[in-house]
Amino acid sequence: MNRWTVSLMLLLCVTSGVAQMPDGWMPPKRIAQLSFDHEFARIGSRELRWGGTAGVEWLRKSPRLAIRGLESAYPQQLFATRWISTWRDGVGVNILLLQLGIKYTGLGASMNGWYFELGSGIAVSDGTTFDMNSQFNFASYAGFGFWVRDLPNWMLGTRVTHISNAGTKPPNRSMNLLQVIIGYSF
Repeated sequence: MNRWTVSLMLLLCVTSGVAQMPDGWMPPKRIAQLSFDHEFARIGSRELRWGGTAGVEWLRKSPRLAIRGLESAYPQQLFATRWISTWRDGVGVNILLLQLGIKYTGLGASMNGWYFELGSGIAVSDGTTFDMNSQFNFASYAGFGFWVRDLPNWMLGTRVTHISNAGTKPPNRSMNLLQVIIGYSF
């Protein structure tokens, strides 16, 4: 893990008090997000990729996704469209993602304002790269973050996104992105 990732994790831990939301606050139904992306370095390689993501999430409450023993977690189904633009040495690729997922936001005393999310979907790109040799791919993600108490429409988080062709066209090298997210609910 590099220093940048450790610093981000430390920042999230130190700012955990920021996540305590006021009584009666409920998670939003729409979120616009921007993120700064950094691709994981492959072992033995100096190739790094940088980029950014813009997207919108639509959420709705889903009692069917409730977790027994975790009644304070507010479950939501999620549909997201995201546009990733990533580049290395002046060569880039744009990727459109359509994803389904779940998001749990804590409303109880211990996890108030924190969320975690999981999902998967399809990814269509305008070109290929060394690590993404197909224009049709699959994209999975997992992330966590928190809503800012004094600005309840704003959220901060981190997400790991894995994009690959699922072995449909060899070689299946895949792209793995660490994303730092800022979001605004509307």
